[in-house]
Amino acid sequence: MNREFLKGLGLEDEQIENIMKEHGQTLQSVQAEVETLKNDKTTLQEQLNERDNDLKSFKAIKRKH
Repeated sequence: MNREFLKGLGLEDEQIENIMKEHGQTLQSVQAEVETLKNDKTTLQEQLNERDNDLKSFKAIKRKH
């Protein structure tokens, strides 16, 4: 969304300003959620890799016995 699009809809400058402010706040909220989800994904991937390594170690120990 940009100002030119809103102006093309026939909105006044004050209306456009209010819409852009609200859109900016929404966008910041969504960006924060995305960042949280990225961090969660990284953490979960690290845990999964650690579990995979543990399983490989256990399998190697089991084969020796």
